[in-house]
Amino acid sequence: MDPNSFSLETHQQAAVFDQIGDQYETVYGRNTEQITAMEWLLQRLPPTSHVLDIGSGTGVPTARMLAAVGHDVTGVDISAEMIRISKQQVPQATFLQADANNLTFDPASFHAITAFFSLLMMRRTNIESTLQRLKTFLQTPGYLVLSMIEGDFDYQEIPFLGQSIHVTAYPREIITRLLKDLSFTILDSRIVTLHQNEERPPETQLFFFCQCQP
Repeated sequence: MDPNSFSLETHQQAAVFDQIGDQYETVYGRNTEQITAMEWLLQRLPPTSHVLDIGSGTGVPTARMLAAVGHDVTGVDISAEMIRISKQQVPQATFLQADANNLTFDPASFHAITAFFSLLMMRRTNIESTLQRLKTFLQTPGYLVLSMIEGDFDYQEIPFLGQSIHVTAYPREIITRLLKDLSFTILDSRIVTLHQNEERPPETQLFFFCQCQP
C-alpha cells in the first residue's frame, strides 16, 4: 500500500484530488442518493461490522455514517490530502493512502465494501481486476454497494471542479453482467439522472446493491 508504488496515472489522478481538497465535500458531501444507499446498507449490517470504503474521499458521508453507529471502518483513497481531511473528520475510522487495484487484505476480512464513484477513476481492465480482488476481501455472504456513471468510454478526460480527470463508464447492461459473472447477486439497483448545469449534459448514475455468494 506504499504510495511510492503508484503508477503514473494514479499519481496524476491523486494530484487532482489533492488540489480539490475541501471543495469536494462542499459539492458532493450531501449526495442524497449516496446517503440513501448507505441507509440501505446500514439496515443490513450486523453490529460492529468491518467495512471497507474504496475512494473514501473526505470521509463524508460514508465513513462518518458507518462509524457513527459503531462499525469498524477502513477507508482507502489515492489522495494524501483526502486522507488528511478524512482523519480529521472521522477520527474513529482508519484511513490508508492506497490504490484499490493493489490492496492486500486477508480473505474474508470485511462484512461489506462500498465504492461510490471511485472505481470509475480507473481503466476498464483495472476496474475488472479490482472487483475480482475486492470480492476476495468479503465474507460470505457480504455486501458490495457500488456506484458508477453510465456511458461507453474508457479513461476519458473530463472537466471536474476546475481540474481535469480521467473517468471510465459502462453501459448498464455491461456492468450488470460483470457483477453477475463475479457471482455477485444484485439485490437492488437504482438509476439516477443528475442535471448538473446547462453547459453539461445530464449524467446517469448507476447504484448497485449486491451480495457476495459462495
